[in-house]
Amino acid sequence: MLAGDVAVVCNGQYVGKRGTIEWITPDGRIAVYWDDSVGTDTGHGVVMVDLCDLRVKPAPHMLSLSKDKGYNVAVGDIVEVARGKWHRCQGVVNTVDFTKALIEMVCSADGKWVSYSFPFLILIHLLA
Repeated sequence: MLAGDVAVVCNGQYVGKRGTIEWITPDGRIAVYWDDSVGTDTGHGVVMVDLCDLRVKPAPHMLSLSKDKGYNVAVGDIVEVARGKWHRCQGVVNTVDFTKALIEMVCSADGKWVSYSFPFLILIHLLA
């Protein structure tokens, strides 16, 4: 379980709600941002939930590798960082290094140049 994964509440006062894991506290409580799990805000903000009350699934739309097509990302695609230091940072892919499984992008929020590994990225929009 990591920040960016999808959490669905199975027990307690928030039963049926779903959202994105923002962070995990040392005592095992989970901060969940209520959304539709693809980034759309539902207006409920961040709520602390016990781990035992959640079912956790990997983040949706993660970049993936197929044997015949390779990774499903190209220069110009819009991606979002799903996990780690730059969590929720979005940007346009500037370079793709398939040998190292890295992309480089400029974060749209602050203009910083970010280099990130494919497994930690969510594909937001394909270049048309």
